[in-house]
Amino acid sequence: MKYKTAGFIGGGRVARIILGGLNKAGSMPGSVVVGDTNPDAIKRLQLDYPEIRTTADNTEAAGRGGIHHTEDFSIET
Repeated sequence: MKYKTAGFIGGGRVARIILGGLNKAGSMPGSVVVGDTNPDAIKRLQLDYPEIRTTADNTEAAGRGGIHHTEDFSIET
């Protein structure tokens, strides 16, 4: 199934693996938004996937239809 849009909350390892697989398969959605508050993650994504839109606003990424992925990490001390 080819999706028209995709939104990722978090631009870490899992999002990059999914994007790499979609790209390799020639199934990259026409509109991809990745939200991440880490500027380094945003820069890496922009270099590897210049066709996607990146934002520090996770609500924008969450508002996309099609594929959704959330990288949710909690750290216990």
